[in-house]
Amino acid sequence: MIKLVSGRIVLTKICTDYEKSDLIFLSLLLLNELKYEMQMKKLVILLIFLMFFIFHAFTQTQALFFQRILPNKIDLIDENFWRAPYDSVSTPHTSNSYLIGNSITFNLLGDSHLHLKQLLEKVLSLSETTSIPVHIHLDGQNWIAARPDLWNWFDPSIPGYNPENRKNVEWTSWTPDSAVKVCWRDWGQQIRVLPAPNIASPAILNAHYEAYDLLLPIIIKWIKHLPAAKKYLFGGIRIGWEAGINYNAYYYKNGNEIFDKHPSTTEYDPKTNHYREFFIRQ
Repeated sequence: MIKLVSGRIVLTKICTDYEKSDLIFLSLLLLNELKYEMQMKKLVILLIFLMFFIFHAFTQTQALFFQRILPNKIDLIDENFWRAPYDSVSTPHTSNSYLIGNSITFNLLGDSHLHLKQLLEKVLSLSETTSIPVHIHLDGQNWIAARPDLWNWFDPSIPGYNPENRKNVEWTSWTPDSAVKVCWRDWGQQIRVLPAPNIASPAILNAHYEAYDLLLPIIIKWIKHLPAAKKYLFGGIRIGWEAGINYNAYYYKNGNEIFDKHPSTTEYDPKTNHYREFFIRQ
């Protein structure tokens, strides 16, 4: 017979005259009971975790960060710019319920190292001066114009040309002859963008690491410098930005041919809603 003892399934007796099919059925029954018990335990653990999370969420100060579009010049990022989201919200940023802050994106391959360093030092200083938190977003995928030495495998007339750079961009097949020259992005309206980077390429990864080596020590030093009462100004770091295939850097079928025929105009670019398209239509 089978009985439940302290949450465990125990087989106390099996008659010797059971047929083989009966034993198989009994084994399946045992397995089902064990699975049920395991599922119940997992459910209890999950409920405990959710209760803890909800309690923690409602007892800790929360933060709301506004993703900011930066002006073209660092000098234009001033206190008025930094305070804009806070001033637009009536609840004080020192409320026990939530904080208001700014989220700033650093385009690791889209700007020079000097620009990234100056931008970081500026926003950290503004955060401390205004007592408005900052969330730091490090992205090296969507904007890569500052590193033609990584993506330019196809145009010898501009800096960075090297056919070996095929390895640093996406392909549409298993061979490098399908490396892309152009992609498209639609964040409200379609634009051309540079070739989608191959985020597994050692050269691309090293470029990310170089930027981390530059920026992270500055961030760590700033956090350590903050007095305990102002540690809340550091809203965290986010690495990457909507990493995925075929939406932020979409490649239309025959995209390279379109680019070769019309390198300086988008008049003849496809206008299909590419979010509904396959990566390559065969």
